[in-house]
Amino acid sequence: MPNAKADAQPRLDDTVVVAFFIEGRPLAVSALVTSEAPLSLFTRDPRVEGVELPRAVVLVWHRGGEVVKGNAEAIEIRPWRTGHLIEIRRTSWADVDRRIYPRFPMQIPVNLRAVHDTRGAT
Repeated sequence: MPNAKADAQPRLDDTVVVAFFIEGRPLAVSALVTSEAPLSLFTRDPRVEGVELPRAVVLVWHRGGEVVKGNAEAIEIRPWRTGHLIEIRRTSWADVDRRIYPRFPMQIPVNLRAVHDTRGAT
């Protein structure tokens, strides 16, 4: 899996999904980046309150049309404003695209036609 570019880190106000694995079951929460260094994420999901730390997590971030995955460690979860702040460290980012041949966006002229039966079937 190729490494993401060095500048591939979520910016302030980007949305990141944080996946915790607790007793073999995933717990995924949506979070907003509030700090880039150290990486801090804000979530309103109350399920993070009882998570034991430190804990390995998987981060999923949509960067434009690409999906980037991060392996990291959640080291602190504390109440903050109307939710919880998750502090993350040791993040390594990698592109998720595992295709052998890259795909490129293209614009091709297309004509769509439909045959309509007089009895109402299409």
